Amino acid sequence: MHRFILLISFLFLNLTSWCQNHSNLEKTFPNGVYKTKEDFLKGLPSENPEVYLKSLPGEHLESAETNSNPIFFYYKNTNKKVKKVFAISYEGNLYIQALSILNNKNKKDKSMTTESPYCFSRVTIYGENYLYMELKIANTWKQGLGYGIGGALGASIATNSYEIKGVVWDYSFKEFNIFRSCKDFNVFISEKLPQKILDCRNKNVNLEHIRTSIELIK
Repeated sequence: MHRFILLISFLFLNLTSWCQNHSNLEKTFPNGVYKTKEDFLKGLPSENPEVYLKSLPGEHLESAETNSNPIFFYYKNTNKKVKKVFAISYEGNLYIQALSILNNKNKKDKSMTTESPYCFSRVTIYGENYLYMELKIANTWKQGLGYGIGGALGASIATNSYEIKGVVWDYSFKEFNIFRSCKDFNVFISEKLPQKILDCRNKNVNLEHIRTSIELIK
């Protein structure tokens, strides 16, 4: 019985937190399309047309929360893909277009690119300092190496260069910071939360570790 009460309490607290986050999001970013960074910073939608979600296979989505494929938005009245906007606030979630991330990234991330510039990444962590999301990103130098080699091997290197990377929108600098590598994340976190510095000997970026770290400094 005691465990049951604890479980109910845990679920209630999580539901309350979820409702508060969505309520705060709707106050900060009302539903609509944010065409420019300026509109995004002001929290004022440029327009509020009816849109819907699709993933790469093409199915309509009610939500992108459990979908791991790239997400695209389409206008309901024309069925045309939404392109060249900064972000969309849609049904309690905020989505950032990949092209906006690339166009407003930290200068140290200049070699980063994505295969779908018009796809959207859902913000999963909201805070006063940072917004956190994840996106499939590649290093153009690594891609270039693959294309330079040519053939099946080169194509494989270029294709497999895409990896899911953690990305934060930094309110203080008004830019996106892509965690390109384990060492890059350590540079970011060292002054803010030194106890969260990663052991980079295996060179893998632990996304779960990054998420929990951003939760603490958001």
